[in-house]
Amino acid sequence: MADVKPILRKDNTTSPIIMIAIVVLGLIVGVFYYIQVLRDSVVDVLPPNIPPNDKLVQFNTLQLDFSIFDNERFQSLKIFGESPVRPDTTGKSNLFSAF
Repeated sequence: MADVKPILRKDNTTSPIIMIAIVVLGLIVGVFYYIQVLRDSVVDVLPPNIPPNDKLVQFNTLQLDFSIFDNERFQSLKIFGESPVRPDTTGKSNLFSAF
């Protein structure tokens, strides 16, 4: 048989420049992804055309009728339960339990 040399394992030493280049490339790709995809979509909404002399004049003569509060049916309404409502712990402690 011929001389067989054993396969020697080389130490894998990678240059830190390659690792730095991968990180910088990842940051650049991430910034472009954020700018193009994840950025909040801003839609330009123009305000409606309002004439300059419109001062909501029609509301000067607005009359509200509060006589419903003097109505006998309104006065006979009753409050059931506590008022104001006090929040309490609700729900299950374990969402995946049967009960």
